[in-house]
Amino acid sequence: MRSLIILVALTLSACSTLSYSPEEIRDLPPGYICEILAPDSTTLVTEEQRIQLYRTLERKNHRCDTAAWARKKAEMAQERECGIKPMVDFDCKVGKCVNGKWEQICR
Repeated sequence: MRSLIILVALTLSACSTLSYSPEEIRDLPPGYICEILAPDSTTLVTEEQRIQLYRTLERKNHRCDTAAWARKKAEMAQERECGIKPMVDFDCKVGKCVNGKWEQICR
């Protein structure tokens, strides 16, 4: 149990929390914003902060375009439309989001 607590503490200490005010977020450079929003980022942001970061990028006419970023963006769009991916039957996998529902692909 003690080792589990230590592991959780170490995991949480590896993450940082975004502690900028809305005014400060507007002044952040686009490259730094892309790092914060990247799929592999360890920075924790609230949904409100995430929206502000996206709006700041739009105002600065900047886009974060990498292969990992594009995949994550597509996944986020699908999750907004279909919700979180469900558990599927054994020997099946979750496919694409089609008409608001996740498809289930089985062998």
